[in-house]
Amino acid sequence: MGNLWSGGDKDPETSQRADPPRGAVIAQNGGVFNQPQFSGVTVGGNLTVQVTQGPGAAGAPRSVPAEDCVPADDGAPADDGVPADKKLFSVRTQFVERVSNAVLDQLLDKVLEHEIINDGEMQSMNIKAKADKARDLIDTVRKKGTKASSVLITALREADPCLSRELKLR
Repeated sequence: MGNLWSGGDKDPETSQRADPPRGAVIAQNGGVFNQPQFSGVTVGGNLTVQVTQGPGAAGAPRSVPAEDCVPADDGAPADDGVPADKKLFSVRTQFVERVSNAVLDQLLDKVLEHEIINDGEMQSMNIKAKADKARDLIDTVRKKGTKASSVLITALREADPCLSRELKLR
């Protein structure tokens, strides 16, 4: 869990109350736990990670193949030759099942901001249950073409990077 620091501990050299170690978190009982700190570097296709739980308490570095790591995301959809509206159609069922209401609301705001949908379409979608709202959003945007679909994909990548990766919308 980390090193416990009690607020009443005294510095053995000065007999004065010691300050909590840097990176420590104060617990409810007045004690302090050191937060683990991570550092890593990619070298030759491997990611080396080292976890430190307190001053002078560095753990042994662990090396894992870089392909086991989450890929870097440059923020731009991949150009694999498949039109964005076709990509959306291919992930429609999974999108409807997995997207959260909070993400849906963010996506609606983004497509409204880009004038892909109008206020009436936004209000119509907002009163629906989650699954129907998700279906309506993806179908409405898809029917407006590749450019509109690209905006939705980019907005999803920003609002829920994990879901966009799972749907392979990069």
